[in-house]
Amino acid sequence: MDEADITRALAYNKRCGYAPAEVDFIRKTVGQPSGFEWSPAVVVKVWAWQGSHGLTQDGKVGPKTLAAMHQGEDSVELPVHGVTLGCGLAAYDQTFPGHTPEEAMHVAFRAALDDGCTEFRYWSSEHLIKDIGNKGNSYGEPFLRNVCLPAEVRVGVWADDPTSALRSSEYARRLAGMQIRSASLMMNRSNTYPHDPPWHMKFTTAEMRFISENLDKHGIERTLTAWPRPSKEQIDTMCEDMAHFMVLTGATLFEVDAESNWDPKFLSGFSSMREAARYLAQGMRDAAGPGKKIGMTTFTYHVENSSAAKLAPFMDVLFPQAYAVRNRSHGTVEWDDLLGPARHPGFALKRARQAAAA
Repeated sequence: MDEADITRALAYNKRCGYAPAEVDFIRKTVGQPSGFEWSPAVVVKVWAWQGSHGLTQDGKVGPKTLAAMHQGEDSVELPVHGVTLGCGLAAYDQTFPGHTPEEAMHVAFRAALDDGCTEFRYWSSEHLIKDIGNKGNSYGEPFLRNVCLPAEVRVGVWADDPTSALRSSEYARRLAGMQIRSASLMMNRSNTYPHDPPWHMKFTTAEMRFISENLDKHGIERTLTAWPRPSKEQIDTMCEDMAHFMVLTGATLFEVDAESNWDPKFLSGFSSMREAARYLAQGMRDAAGPGKKIGMTTFTYHVENSSAAKLAPFMDVLFPQAYAVRNRSHGTVEWDDLLGPARHPGFALKRARQAAAA
């Protein structure tokens, strides 16, 4: 590699936003000392590793290179007791050549079903139609309206739509028409960037009461989902608010979305991520109340969906996210890749089992 190649690859790898534990995994895979930072030396090692594994040599850790690295992980399925494993699926308009979004959705669904999954979540922004406030696409809707669901399968949705859409009676009616049995209401605005407010509620008490009553009329169960940071001050505020809304909405599950928000760069008030995880899990249980469950979702390659998980082992429910999407923020995947529709769900569930048993 020349200096320009190294510079380009280094910039690409940093833009991917891999969690520190994932960078450490990559470093150790290519023979570099343990650490959480990218460097020119790591890029050169990645380039050499790609060459020895039949991959295009560019020093960039895109989907194909990362998938190849993880294929060397222990493939033994770990037994998980007392934990419900679900799978979050999505298909957008970024489709695979020669395949429709509906086909990608169907293949991903069947792959997860064949892996023993009976709990599914989709994104409402992929289901509903724009005329009630949704700005996404509706590829999931024809699939869910037409698929024949086995009796034991439960389908839910992450409801991250505008408040105006959620308040519409049409919203709940369409969910019910797509065999949706639970709605996970995203309670706060995303806080993945340092300039974002650490905790900013999306709904008022009156809005949540109206939305819950509307969903209840159509037999749709409620779950409350929040994005936390590993900050003691934010966790305390979040759990206080969520205790109120768990009672108000009659929700059965308090879930956290541990993505770029659940990252050491936001650590505050704790000595380690392990301490923050224990504190968050206990706060969630107290806020959920007796007889209620706590859960977590995250993307496949986040540290919390791996054997290095700190928070996942405390959860009752895990929903790893598996995408039926070709275009990613850090590159593209092919139909038959490890992250393609037919293989991604099984791989995400395998890592979730490792996380639960960590």
